[in-house]
Amino acid sequence: MRKVKDKPELSKVIREARQLKFDRAKDFWTQNQKQLGVSYTYYASIETGARFPDIRLVLVLSKTLEIDQRMICHLWAKDQMPTAESKAYFEPRPGLEKQGVPSTANLPLDDFYVFNDDQVDALKRNPRIWDVLTLIAAFTKALPLDEAIIAKQLGVPKDEIENTVEWLRNEGLVFSEHKVLKTRRAYFHLPNTDLFKEIRDMNFLGRAQDILKVLKIEDLKSKEAYRTTFSRRITRSQAQEICKHIDDLVAHLGNLDSEGDEYYSLAVGFAPRVKL
Repeated sequence: MRKVKDKPELSKVIREARQLKFDRAKDFWTQNQKQLGVSYTYYASIETGARFPDIRLVLVLSKTLEIDQRMICHLWAKDQMPTAESKAYFEPRPGLEKQGVPSTANLPLDDFYVFNDDQVDALKRNPRIWDVLTLIAAFTKALPLDEAIIAKQLGVPKDEIENTVEWLRNEGLVFSEHKVLKTRRAYFHLPNTDLFKEIRDMNFLGRAQDILKVLKIEDLKSKEAYRTTFSRRITRSQAQEICKHIDDLVAHLGNLDSEGDEYYSLAVGFAPRVKL
């Protein structure tokens, strides 16, 4: 068992599974200390991410906390990858392929591109980078796109799009073929790290605001667009259940055939407003 610097996803999964069964880590350890075979201090450090368990202990935790064994072993391997790029090869988690999302084992790694730390400043300065890249990726095999068409669709000056595309070219993400813009990879990923948090939040807020701007009452009535706000009192486990349904929906959307000439985004906001 080794000490770890970055807080692993594994620790979060273990802690959340324990919280569903025991309010306190000490109570869980006391009841299962013989099977765990480690001191309470050691177990507590695993939950906080200060220590990383060996695979024997992971399998014991999987059984005692009723965590899917394939998923927890997958996370155990992922957390030991040295870079954000290599960690991204382990997405999505096992089990999602049953919801329509292919597992990483069936996807060529060359189809993926993971943004790196050196690109953070540029992504913060120019939020259009992500917009333009995903737009080209969505239509690269269906409709011809160039800077002028993208500028018109996004409602921004052409020179702003030209500067953005130039940056994407220099990074090796976009190229032109017969004056049509295309992406070199099929999938792009912003690492789920503190360094990229502002960019991810900015992207989510931007998409949500854009969606709210274009929603029309006639589209809402015909179910071509959808917006609703629903509030009620629920438990932590019910919240997790709802998130599972959202994951299923995202998986379904990701598995639809790429047809049509409209570009849609889905923004989901789900968080507690108050706790009594």
